Amino acid sequence: MDGKFSDFALRYFHIFLFCTFIVGAQILCAQFFPSIGKGGIGTVVSLSRQVFFLLPLVIIFPLFWGIDGVLWAGPIADGLSGVLALLLVRREMKKC
Repeated sequence: MDGKFSDFALRYFHIFLFCTFIVGAQILCAQFFPSIGKGGIGTVVSLSRQVFFLLPLVIIFPLFWGIDGVLWAGPIADGLSGVLALLLVRREMKKC
């Protein structure tokens, strides 16, 4: 039983850590917008991972991929929210 749990835990950590590098950029971007007086956009960026991406993915992915869908929902939500944040910052920087 220990081997199965260890195998699952190792696999889960590999999947979970897949897109964690972009979370820092997403947090930085979420703080950037309120600092320039655009708190609404900052709120959208902050909520994007947990509310807009993660919750729907956790509900939808297991229908197709079972437990693997739950495991992949987090990294995909991280990636999507990071890309959204970077695109919004890029758009803001072009206005300057």
